[in-house]
Order: sequence, then C-alpha cells, then structure tokens
Amino acid sequence: MPKEQKKDKRETKSSQNDKIQDLASAADDHHYFLSDMELESGGGEKRNLEEMNDLLLSTPSKGDHPRKIARPSPTASDILAAIQALHVRFDKQDDKMVHINNKLSENASLIASLAESIEFNAAEVRDCKDKIAGLEKEASTLRREVDDLKEKARERDRYSRRWNLRIKGMEEGMGEDIRKEVIKILAKIAPEWSDNMEYIVDTVHRIGRKEEGRNRQVIIQFTKRLHRDGIWKKSKNAQICEREKIRFAEDLTKEDRLEREKVWPKILQARNAGEKAYYRGAVGYINGRRVLADG
Repeated sequence: MPKEQKKDKRETKSSQNDKIQDLASAADDHHYFLSDMELESGGGEKRNLEEMNDLLLSTPSKGDHPRKIARPSPTASDILAAIQALHVRFDKQDDKMVHINNKLSENASLIASLAESIEFNAAEVRDCKDKIAGLEKEASTLRREVDDLKEKARERDRYSRRWNLRIKGMEEGMGEDIRKEVIKILAKIAPEWSDNMEYIVDTVHRIGRKEEGRNRQVIIQFTKRLHRDGIWKKSKNAQICEREKIRFAEDLTKEDRLEREKVWPKILQARNAGEKAYYRGAVGYINGRRVLADG
C-alpha cells in the first residue's frame, strides 16, 4: 500500500476520534443546560431532551469491544500425551478389526460348508427323484402285468366253471350221500343218459359252511360240456325240479355274480313285460341288445 494512503487513513481515524471526544464533552455541557430547561418546561420537552441525551450517549467508542484472550501454546508433554492416547485408540481399533476378520472368516467357512451340504442334498434329491421315476415306471408295468394276470386267472376260472352247474334249494340231511342223490335227480331229468350217469358226473359236493336251518348249494362237475349244457337246458322244464322245489343255475365267479346283480332289475322288468331277456356269462341281454347297469 502507498505511504500516502496509509497517512490519509491515520488522519481520518484521528479526526473521527476527535469528533467523538467533542461530542462527549458537549453532552456533559448540555447535561446541565438540559437540567435547567427541565425546570422551566413541561414533561413533553423533558422527553425530547432525554431522547437527545440517549442519542449522544449511544455513540460507539473504542473501548466497547471485548478483548480476545490469547490461549497458551501446547507443550511437548501435551503433544506426547495426545499421541499416546491416539496410539491406544488405534490399538483398540486394530483389536476390533482382528475380531471382525476372524468372525468373517468363520462365517465364510460356515457358508462354504452349508453350500457343500446343500449341493450334496440337492444331488441326493435328484438321485432320489430319478429312482422314484424309475420305480413309478416299474410299478406301472407291474400293475399292468398284475391286472393281466388277474384277468387271465378270472378267464381260466370262468372257463373251468363252464363244466359246472349248481343246484339251489336241495334239502340237506344228516349223513347224506349227495352224489347218489344228485345222480337220481339227473337220471329223471335226462332218462336217456341214466345208464351212463356215473360216468357223466365227475364230482358232487356242497359249498360253504354247514349251518342249522340252511340248505347249502350243491356243485356238480360234469365230464363233458355236452352233458352239462343238456342237463342245464332240460332242467328248466323238468317236473322233478318243480316237485323237489330245486333250481339249476350256472356256477359263476364272484365278479360275474356282482355284474349280473347290477342289471337284474332291468332283466326282471323286461321278462315281466314279455320281452326276451337272458344272461350270457356276466352280461345281460334284452331282445338281443346288451344291457348296461348305468345305461
């Protein structure tokens, strides 16, 4: 800064201080003057004079600003103590970081172990699914084979029963010779075969458990289908059957009997109406048309 400008600033500041001192001395001089005027004037003039005094007294001065207190400079021991405190804090932070790193390592190992276990379990599940799929296919094949074997067994049973007839309603006596009694009845139904009836009839026996007051059915097994079908046809109009109150029937399997029972109401209704209704095996027919249980 040029010396002339510094000189002008110092002169300006000195003149301002002189003015402030003049105003202060003038305020002191006016104080006595204003006091005398108070005695002669009213309250309004006194209030105006007080405002003028306040304006004069509120002029800022150099001594009104607070002084700054200088702080003492830190010593070498203070700096050393602060450094040691920082070292202690850093050591604690290092211990915490080591602990955190150890925990992270443990968690990482645990996660890796869990991932291996999950992968192993997933492989086991996939293997089990493959085995189950194979077993399901095998089971399906076995079910079909079992169904085929059952059907073949039923067909074989049906076929063997075609040589049989049942007698229902034949009285049962103590110590009876059921074969001899049956041959007598058959000889009366088909007298032309009476001489050979011992050879025509193979086996005769009652079925079921013996119960008092109940006549068990009789099964007759013939040596030839020809003789079985002939007796079956002749028995429907035989007088001996009406007199003895007996009835010949086919020897059906349990499944076939259940199938017949389902369509029996329709067969009976058709017969009562004069229609031609009959069974062929387990299947019922009315006027040559097959009857269905739900049809």
